Amino acid sequence: MKGLAAIPILFVAFTTVNSVEIADSHQSSLAFYVVHEKTVEGGRFIDTKQFPKLGFIGQRPDLALTEVEAVTGARTGTIVMDKGKAVGLSENHENALRVTLRPEDGRKFEELTRKNIGSRIVLMLGETPLIAPFVMEATTSPDIQITFPTAHDMQKVEQELRRLVKKP
Repeated sequence: MKGLAAIPILFVAFTTVNSVEIADSHQSSLAFYVVHEKTVEGGRFIDTKQFPKLGFIGQRPDLALTEVEAVTGARTGTIVMDKGKAVGLSENHENALRVTLRPEDGRKFEELTRKNIGSRIVLMLGETPLIAPFVMEATTSPDIQITFPTAHDMQKVEQELRRLVKKP
């Protein structure tokens, strides 16, 4: 199949977590921080094994969520391209979770990504950074997908994320 290429799905399949070390046993929020190259007053520098020398984040998150709509297992994939046109989707069977935001939080997330195109945003569960994608365009989906290297890492995060699922 000459001319075919695979391109990662934008923002839905953010990035892969290399290894997860949950800082606390009871995380309280899912927080989004815009990452900056220069010092942020009152902020801090993120430099972990998973995200070496990531950058500076503010003292408070740009968006903090204490509830989510759902947390489910997910499949990751890549868009298959042929001569610049999408011709299909190739699914990967990785350890992945899909976090669905509540509608109002989805709109806030869309606005955050719209205002920060070209920047990096780190998603943290409590004090644990999970992913740090570059924003290529505004994200209109309320779903965020996170992939993990092992089922064990995924299960640790899934357990904590499920604590945030909105109660009926």
